[in-house]
Amino acid sequence: MDREKTTSPHSARRRHNDPDDSDAYVHRRKSDSDAVLHLHGRVADCEESIQKILESQQMMTENLMRLTDNTGRLADVLEAWGNLKGFWVTIRVMGTVAKVTLPVLALLGALWLFFKTGQFEIK
Repeated sequence: MDREKTTSPHSARRRHNDPDDSDAYVHRRKSDSDAVLHLHGRVADCEESIQKILESQQMMTENLMRLTDNTGRLADVLEAWGNLKGFWVTIRVMGTVAKVTLPVLALLGALWLFFKTGQFEIK
């Protein structure tokens, strides 16, 4: 379809008084074949842009995976440190309990031995 000769007032055609080299109408093409060539050029540009976006997205995904791996390792270290601290707290509590209960148990054992044998000897 030649857009120079179309009768539709809404079609993309030049006005009669516009010069041929008018910058205001650069985006309008004189024939459909020019429009198709222009469209193919734009599609190729968009495909290149999409490819660049996909590559940058893949690179960001890899960087995020490395960051989460490092965070996972840090979480493992902190968990081990928490477990180690918990172990030492448990040992300290058991030591404190032993300091209190062992003398009481020793006294009870000595009393039991005295009542059983009737002899209370300290060696």
